[in-house]
Amino acid sequence: MIKVSQICKIILIMFLFNFVIPAQVSAIGQVSDPIVVENALRGQSFEKSTIIMNNKDEEAVFKMSATGAVKDWMLFFSEDNLEKPISEIKILPYSYVSVIARIAIPSDVANGTYEGKIIASETSGNSTSNAKDSSVSVSIEAPREVKIVVGDKQDLRADMTAVSQDYYLAQNGVLKIAVTIANKGNVQLRPDISIVILKDGQEINSVVHQYLASADAIKPLAQKLFDIDWNVNDSPIGDYEAVVTAKVNNNVLAENKLKFAIRSQKEIFSANLTNSSSDKTIFVWYVIGGGLLLASSLLVAKKKFSKKNKLPLN
Repeated sequence: MIKVSQICKIILIMFLFNFVIPAQVSAIGQVSDPIVVENALRGQSFEKSTIIMNNKDEEAVFKMSATGAVKDWMLFFSEDNLEKPISEIKILPYSYVSVIARIAIPSDVANGTYEGKIIASETSGNSTSNAKDSSVSVSIEAPREVKIVVGDKQDLRADMTAVSQDYYLAQNGVLKIAVTIANKGNVQLRPDISIVILKDGQEINSVVHQYLASADAIKPLAQKLFDIDWNVNDSPIGDYEAVVTAKVNNNVLAENKLKFAIRSQKEIFSANLTNSSSDKTIFVWYVIGGGLLLASSLLVAKKKFSKKNKLPLN
């Protein structure tokens, strides 16, 4: 069965190529919102993802480069290999890929604002005749602005989301929490994560996930996922709250609260039946939405084809 997330991805791709990136504009596209880093520290490095889109009906190879004051600070990597830098990326027809830009601030650079661009480009082989019977290559570029402000002040900040796999748990179950920490500051983070379990406002248990000293730190602008479990261990049936806190050297970075409930097997079975019906309803609406979007896309394509192939008047 197709998952709802897959339906969303299909609809997103259709939207990008039929409305955001009209075919007559360019064969290449890149996410255009600027990359802005405030108060970057000398010697630090961080990574930023940028999406490159191929709006052609054939596979294409695009060159990745940087310009301006940040030209020599930047390396590019594919998402599945952050060890080997790349200078170009191959993209299938009407598809997009995510390229990772790793920006390293030189240790000897002065405080100030440094600007440049990330450039995704393709050189077409279209030839045009001239007096010397030579050909001209045309380069098509998709730029993305980059602005980095280098300073001295440390900025210790992070955003955190905590999501539990299940709301209802059996008395022999396990509370599984996915914690995502996004580094919004300018220093590397190695946060410890604590989870305090409350019932009726009273603490009944807790678990601490300590960040390993040998593990790679979370770089500025990067994020990391942590999977943390708490064994129910025959805790009483009732409503609970989990308080998730991320700390660095006893400094609280972020805190989230999530609710869950411990129920009997019979109550959990009944709740799952209800949720299953709701999921099917949501799936139907996604299918309807996708169908409407596809119909409008075909209508736009038909109009473009009709205009392109309109017969001249005698």
